[in-house]
Amino acid sequence: RLAAARLPARFACSEAVRAAMADAAAVFRTLGADVIEVELPWAPEEILARSSAILGHEAWRLHGRYACSPPARMDPAVVGRLQAGRRISAADYAAALTQRGIDQRRQHAWLADWDALLLPSTPITARACEEIDETSMILSTFTRAATYLDLPAVSVPAGLDGDGLPIGLQVLVHPERERSCLAIAGAFEQATRWHTLRPPVHADWAHAETARMR
Repeated sequence: RLAAARLPARFACSEAVRAAMADAAAVFRTLGADVIEVELPWAPEEILARSSAILGHEAWRLHGRYACSPPARMDPAVVGRLQAGRRISAADYAAALTQRGIDQRRQHAWLADWDALLLPSTPITARACEEIDETSMILSTFTRAATYLDLPAVSVPAGLDGDGLPIGLQVLVHPERERSCLAIAGAFEQATRWHTLRPPVHADWAHAETARMR
């Protein structure tokens, strides 16, 4: 019995991702699973905000000193994220941890009625580096919940967009069902061919990027 999350407009999923999730649900149905579309039992924007308070506070305490080093030693975007954590008080951090415990218990109870929850790994496919907005957390829309809620999760290839870039299907389960998580993901891979494909990467571009990063 699988729950497939509805993807309202506010999740900003691309049409290719939406289509891939519908196709994935159809694959599971052909395998005999009862796939039921449901409202996502948590609000991704709330998960992102609450987890960011925890991550930001801890990141500043552990690595904040590096943000005070010469700017050339750290990417400005990383410095900005670290400095944002500086503004999170110990009281806010403690409150966020308490809320995390409440959220975990609530979502673990919800997942106990399902074998797994199916979600996109990301709302969109990969973007060129120059197109990335460092202040946006869109790529964490669905994946952050696994860490914050302490849920076993696995991402498997589930399609390609119009540019041949991969789309991921995320399988989340109750904390006591790790084996089921792997089994469900494995069954999907065996029933599809997406994991055998590779996105087209121009050789000259790949060599240039490799050289740039060295």
